Parts: sequence; structure tokens; C-alpha cells
Amino acid sequence: MKVISKLESTGSRHTCTRRHTALTLPLGAGPHTGWLPPPIGRDQHGFILTGSDLPDRRNPAASRTPSRPAGVRVAPDLISSAAGGLAMNTSGPPAATSGPPAAPVGGTGDCDSVTTCYTPRQLEVAYGIRPLLERGIDGRGQTVVLPELAESQQSPPPGGLSDLRQDFASFDHLFGLPAPQLRVVSTFAGSADPWLANGEEVLDAEMVHTIAPGAALTIVLVRGTSLDSAASAVAASVAALRLGMSQGGIISLSPAGQIGGEHCVSRTQLASLNAALQADADHHVTVVAASGDAGAAGEPCALITALFGIGTFPPPVKELGLVASDPLVLSVGGTTLHASHTTGAYLSETAWGLPYGTPGTWVQASGGGFSHLFTRPAYQDGVPGIAA
Repeated sequence: MKVISKLESTGSRHTCTRRHTALTLPLGAGPHTGWLPPPIGRDQHGFILTGSDLPDRRNPAASRTPSRPAGVRVAPDLISSAAGGLAMNTSGPPAATSGPPAAPVGGTGDCDSVTTCYTPRQLEVAYGIRPLLERGIDGRGQTVVLPELAESQQSPPPGGLSDLRQDFASFDHLFGLPAPQLRVVSTFAGSADPWLANGEEVLDAEMVHTIAPGAALTIVLVRGTSLDSAASAVAASVAALRLGMSQGGIISLSPAGQIGGEHCVSRTQLASLNAALQADADHHVTVVAASGDAGAAGEPCALITALFGIGTFPPPVKELGLVASDPLVLSVGGTTLHASHTTGAYLSETAWGLPYGTPGTWVQASGGGFSHLFTRPAYQDGVPGIAA
């Protein structure tokens, strides 16, 4: 084994040859941990969190904020895009062959590197978007509005926070994407640091940018407590929907703007929500919303419980979630994509669910079912699989 050492302070080099089968490298004060998967927590300098520095799910405010490496990070939830309401989820380890991937051992199936995730170009090829981009149909002239929670370093969520602008710069540099037209509207939240975002919020924006790199992105911040109760969620969703129609032509809701199961709202709250959606429709604004992660059950009325495991889990109720069940909304659920990592060619796709969910939590499968509040809309007539 030939070993070459270099002293950084002087630049001098030393070469020696030894007969060894192993080599230990003390890295010193440079962490070099950017290659690690997102679940491994790191502080703002990149050092791995251990012991008492690890995030405390029972008291997130007491935890340090780990950084997130650049790249495509997926989560077991919907990714909605500006391209006709396309939804995708690459939460399972993708296969390079035509067969489905093996189930992960003791994990959620989140990807952790470009060898197990899909790059933006691979997603564009898999879903047939690449030819559109090459013809200049890339979302230019459109604005996608993404309501998101206002975040604070004083009470970061589990998983930590990052600066959305810095994350985008790293993401675009890594994958050769143009810088987005990005702005934040903090009318409702009054955030001291409007660019802070949690992992899912970063994911939302970067995936829209991947599919429609020419579209402008407007982040509408709602109060950080908006998901603590159904009443707060309805108020935040209505406000974001009404403001959003003056900001762009597409509104993508995931998770801010969501409310919980259909049973969580009163008739008055439902009427207020539906009126806001009708106003968007009247202004030709498309509203896309996640179908949720709880499978056949509605999300908890305090959505913060499902998102971060904070509080007491209520008994599940078999129902759809709002706002996805409203006929004025383009509701889309997550899938597990299998595509070639060599060419990006589409191989197969399945509805997202266990084993790539998280057993024992609300994160189980894409939401779906029959609405208790709305009759089947006429535009579903003739759709395969839907009875007349």
C-alpha cells in the first residue's frame, strides 16, 4: 500500500510504502459528512450529532439543528408538480431491472444518495417530461404557489431546518438546473427569517422546480401553529387559497393548507373552505393537494401529530382527508417509481405504502376512499374503475 500524506499548513508531501490490509484515517476537525443520508443528524457545521445533542422528539425546541446534504431527498408523502398536477414519490429503493425492489430492512425506504434516489433528469425521462423541456415547454410564464409553515430556529421541527435559498443553490449546482425565480410572501406569518424551511418544504419546492424549471415559485407562509388544530388549519388554508389566486396560476398544498380527516370540520368551516376553492376555480387557478399518508384513514385533526409525531395519536377514522376530497381540487397520491438509473426509462410503478411507510405511525400509505361530504362529481363519469 502506498500512502501519500500532505501537511496542509506547509504543503509538504511524504510518500511511504507499507504492507497493510487496513488503513485508519483520523479526519481531524473537517467533518466531510455531506455524503451521509438525511436521517443521520448533523449540526450546522456538519458534525454528526450524538448523545444529548440528538434531536428530542418530545421537545424539539431543545434539539440542535442538523444540516441536510444537497440532493434529491424523498419522503413518504406526495410530491405535486406544476406540470398538469403530476405527482410522484420515489420513496422505495428503485430497481435497475424490471422487477420490483426488495423491501428495506427496518427502514422507511427513503433514498439516501444519487445511487438509490432518482436525479431530476431521470425523473424527467421516466415521466416523459424531457421532450417537453427540450421544446421549451418548461413552465415559463407560470407561477406555482406553495403555502408552507413559517419556521423558527427557536423551535425547529425534528429533522432540522435549512435556508431555502442555500439549499436551492446546492441542488441546482449539483444537477445543472437554472436558478429559480423564487420569492416568499409572509403576509400571514410575519416570519423573522422567511427563508427557513424544513425538509419536506424544501422537497416540495425543489420537485416543482425539477418538473417545471422555468416556472416562478412563490412561497406563501402561514403561521407555524396552523396545523395544531382543525380550526387553525381551515383558517390558514382559506387565507392561503384566497391570497394564492392573486399570486399564480397553480397552488400546491402539501402539507400546509391541509386540514385533516373530513370529520374534523364543521359545516361552517367546510362552506368557507369550499367558497375559497370556488373562487380559485372562477379565476382559473388549479389547486393540487396531497391525498395524505394515512391510507384509508383520515389524517388526525391536529395534523402536527402525523407530521412530527408530537402529541397523542387519536384512533383512526376511515375517511378521506381535506382538502383533497373536495371536487374542486386535483387530488394526487404518492407512488413508488421503478426506473432505470442508466437511462431514466420508466419500468413500473405501484401505489405507495408499506413496507415503505413507517409502521406504528400515521405514515402508512397514500390516502384514498369515498367521501362522506361530497357526491361523486360528473367529470368522473366514464373513468375506468369508477362505477356510474
